[in-house]
Amino acid sequence: RNNLRDARPSWLAAEDIDVGDFLLQPVIDEGVETVERVELAYIYGAFCGDGCRIIQRAWRNKRGPHKLMGLGFACDMWLPDNIEKLEDLLNSYCKNSPRRYADEDRNYVSIRVYDQEFASDVVAKCGDLCLNKIVPDYLFTASIAERLSFLAGMLDTDGSVDHKKLTGRLIGANEQLIRGCYLLALSCGLPCTFGWHETSGGFSVDASTAFVVYLCKESLHKLSEYAVKAAD
Repeated sequence: RNNLRDARPSWLAAEDIDVGDFLLQPVIDEGVETVERVELAYIYGAFCGDGCRIIQRAWRNKRGPHKLMGLGFACDMWLPDNIEKLEDLLNSYCKNSPRRYADEDRNYVSIRVYDQEFASDVVAKCGDLCLNKIVPDYLFTASIAERLSFLAGMLDTDGSVDHKKLTGRLIGANEQLIRGCYLLALSCGLPCTFGWHETSGGFSVDASTAFVVYLCKESLHKLSEYAVKAAD
């Protein structure tokens, strides 16, 4: 038992499992989550969805060493409740208050917060650049509330909801992140499907394939407690 306390989950291919094999299934205690853990999971999801690092480089040295100064988030301008929720959470867990920047020529609001320690923790768990981001490992054995909160953060910042069709989707060029969200959604009992499609002109600078998790009405209903977009 002592050797299993620090064991980490490993992925097994379906063809490597035979009938009669014994698998170690992590036991999740639904009573251990706290408000703090659930709220932090939302911030991690928001960063993975449409967040970025704020770094400081040496003067005139664009490719040299840099210092991580804080985090930036992008939120839809027409969702003030979403903006306020993220600002309130960042204000609760960061040393400095978040700053809001809006550009009338764009349809989103930029929220920036300067806290080196907090930013380092988020980047260590989620990755730094767009195609390097991942679902934090600990979430796969965390409470359902934390997992749903992370998916809600993703949906609110970089997802979309069609309120007429009552469907939603998480989309991105980062396959490992979107596949991780798909597995996380399945582990919460959310009915969803995974797919991909080519995009004209390139989905991003580095990729032209968009990976998507499609959410149905039942999934949005379960996320509505945590996601602003799903609750509208």
